[in-house]
Order: sequence, then C-alpha cells, then structure tokens
Amino acid sequence: MTRSFSELSARARETWTDEARQVFAAASTVFQHELDDRAALGMQVRTARRSLALTQPALAELTGLQQSEISRIENGLSNPTLETVLRLARALSMTLTLSPQAPVGVGAESARESARRTSDLRDVDVMNAAWN
Repeated sequence: MTRSFSELSARARETWTDEARQVFAAASTVFQHELDDRAALGMQVRTARRSLALTQPALAELTGLQQSEISRIENGLSNPTLETVLRLARALSMTLTLSPQAPVGVGAESARESARRTSDLRDVDVMNAAWN
C-alpha cells in the first residue's frame, strides 16, 4: 500500500505536542518570510534588468554569474550571497541600501495577522531598498 507524503506527515503531526505545534508554526512563519523576501528580490532584479533591455545571458556576462543562477534569483528560487546581490546591483547601475522597517504593533491582532502584515512591510522594504 503506497501512501503519499501528505498522508504520512498528517499522521505524524497528530502525535505532536502543543509545544511542537507552536515551534512548527513559528518556523513556518519565518520560512514564509524568507520565501517572500527572495521573491521580492527576484522581482526587483528582473524589473531592473528588463528596464535596461538586458537579457539574462547579457547580465550573466556583466556579472560573471551563470545565467541559470540569475534565472533562479529572478524566480525567487535562490538564496544569493551578499556578494552576488552586490554584483547584480553594480551591473544594473543600482545601489543596495538598508533602511529601518516601520515598527509593527501587535495590539489586538492575532499572531498570524501580525506576521502577514510584517511580511507585507518586508516586501515593500525590499522593493524600496534604494534600488535606484
């Protein structure tokens, strides 16, 4: 009898303690933020590259990166190093600037609503991170 991963993982989660569920929920939130940030960075790189009428192979030539790595970054499937991000920024005539994120008060919000709002702010911060 073949079982899917979803079935096996659902059965395993039934045995988790409340603490294990909380750890899983927190880790899932952090992981989703990371995925959102990668997707936002990739969108910025793609938009900048296209605005300069560059192809991925042309950007690869300018940066010394593999075209396949540029594709993975643009699709949010890569976790580029700072050096890689800086090489892309230079080739795209951009600078990378870190700016403070607006504080988010939890108040009466649920933890999930707060996490989603924080993620939305992080996406905006990445989009506005002085890629000018």
